Amino acid sequence: MPLSRRCLWFLIFSIQSFSLQAQLKEEIKKSLHTKPKYFLSLSSFNTFIDGNFASIDGVKTGLTFNKQIRFSTGIFQLANNGVVTPINIDEGSLHYTTNGQLELWFVNLSSEYIFYNDFPWQFSALPLDLAIGAAHYEYISRLQNRRVKGPSEFVILYQPGLTAQFNVLKWFGFGLSTGYRFTILRSREQSRNLDGVNFSLDFRLSLDELYYELTSSK
Repeated sequence: MPLSRRCLWFLIFSIQSFSLQAQLKEEIKKSLHTKPKYFLSLSSFNTFIDGNFASIDGVKTGLTFNKQIRFSTGIFQLANNGVVTPINIDEGSLHYTTNGQLELWFVNLSSEYIFYNDFPWQFSALPLDLAIGAAHYEYISRLQNRRVKGPSEFVILYQPGLTAQFNVLKWFGFGLSTGYRFTILRSREQSRNLDGVNFSLDFRLSLDELYYELTSSK
């Protein structure tokens, strides 16, 4: 392709991208000026931590503006006991390696842009999902001969993603999500690498929509 034609296509693409960004900003601005709607929902997703399959469950709540912009907060925890990793233990003069079971919980703050919402389908992007929490290992102490809790570690995670949802009812549906978890901070750097792919194929239960339906039918 001649250089002049490539420059022309680049210019057209740049103009279109700028136009879409301006349109998106205008849509977001309008949505934020509408009356927000409260929501409450159960949430879960799967991931891999240090090569182990893991499930993370929680509940989140927040505000939705114009069915397009959503701000939420939630609390989540590692739901299964399958993340077991060899860890090094120092107990006085006793040094050994044993299997440690990871315990993890976090509170998250997220913003979500719902770019398609026409019942029964909904598609959205989460450009911001910041999680703050703690992690520690539990193991069998050779010195005390019982299960003990290791030192806690402060962690900060960043988890952007994409979601798709098919609603059977307004308050019940099936969802598919994918994203990636980046570790921003580990205060002690004692836990294994927490980076990994987040994914889920599960049911979605919107407690607020269920409440609205039950109260409106009375």
